[in-house]
Amino acid sequence: TFVDPTLSASVQVKIVDGDSPVEAVLAESASHDLTIIGVAEEWGLESSLLGLRAERVADECTTSLLIVRRYLPEA
Repeated sequence: TFVDPTLSASVQVKIVDGDSPVEAVLAESASHDLTIIGVAEEWGLESSLLGLRAERVADECTTSLLIVRRYLPEA
């Protein structure tokens, strides 16, 4: 939990384990206002814009969703 005295609420980060990452994200997201996921090559970036797992989360997530990628500066 991150507490910033200038904010009205704290920020809590929760890591959820499960047999299926997509199912774990979708189940947990139902009880929150905002879901944030990071995508990486491990999620299958090379096969599509976001990756198959992230695309399924984007399709089925019922809350606001923020998808982030690691910043890679141009060479």
